Amino acid sequence: MFMLSLQFSLCPFHHFRMALHGILGAKPEFPNYKPPPLHIYVVAVQDQPKVLSWDFSSSDAKPGRKINNKIVILSDGQTVTKMTVYENQACKFIPGSSYILRGYILKGESPPYHLTLTRDTQVFRGASITINDVLIKEGEALLQPTSVLTPLAEVSGQRDFMTIKGEVIEVSSVKKVLFGKEAIPLRNLTLRKDKIRASICLWQEASMADIQLGSHMRISHLKGKHSGYGLQLQSTNYTTLEEINTSEENADDVVGVMDSETPGFVNLLLAVVSIDHSKWDPFEVQLSNGPVRVMYKRSGNVITDIYSL
Repeated sequence: MFMLSLQFSLCPFHHFRMALHGILGAKPEFPNYKPPPLHIYVVAVQDQPKVLSWDFSSSDAKPGRKINNKIVILSDGQTVTKMTVYENQACKFIPGSSYILRGYILKGESPPYHLTLTRDTQVFRGASITINDVLIKEGEALLQPTSVLTPLAEVSGQRDFMTIKGEVIEVSSVKKVLFGKEAIPLRNLTLRKDKIRASICLWQEASMADIQLGSHMRISHLKGKHSGYGLQLQSTNYTTLEEINTSEENADDVVGVMDSETPGFVNLLLAVVSIDHSKWDPFEVQLSNGPVRVMYKRSGNVITDIYSL
């Protein structure tokens, strides 16, 4: 009797286990469908911190409550997929180990669906699965998808993730935006390169980046979205921002100065460039006696540092 009982309890795992592709790619034939146990191999695990709430001031935002979720890349030896795992479940998944999942659910309105764990999900250590290098590379690509370097003139035709480069000519303060019942930060900026402009919306963590007017930036993993304001490039969970160093030292004569349209800056008459007002103040009196000989560092059309010769 004991042997019969043991065989019966193992039967569901042996007879109803399906391929990962079949589970994620097939639409359930009836409501309340419960997917069968899934035998998987953990290809990789990566941190995915998530901000659950934000603290806003008049012109800024700071992360409030955070959780440290994980992205788990899974394979059944035939295909790969990724799954988000909450921090209290993440310790159950070790790269290079094999498991059998039972009691998970599928999310999404249509195939391919997304594997999702619940509090009732059971994670059993299982027999080892061998996967090839091709699947490992596919899994690693899911952690950091390719982002195509795209000229600003061509962003409207790009459907995949895109990376753009250009000079920051407009940048807003952080705004508070309601997304459903959740308040999240948004920052808008405009990049320009070769007289072409692109509008970018930086959401949540991406909005916290240090962005200076006149700096040159490389922004990755953007997606285009059309709205009443035209085409806008939206940040994603994969977006990174990197300043491109274009500063250089120059010697020149300052022969005039005028107020800038940008608050807090003045324009110097050499080439048309801008400088922070506080950095120019020490030279204001000197200019009344004639041209001021200076050394300076310049990034785009903004002087970032200046001193007398």
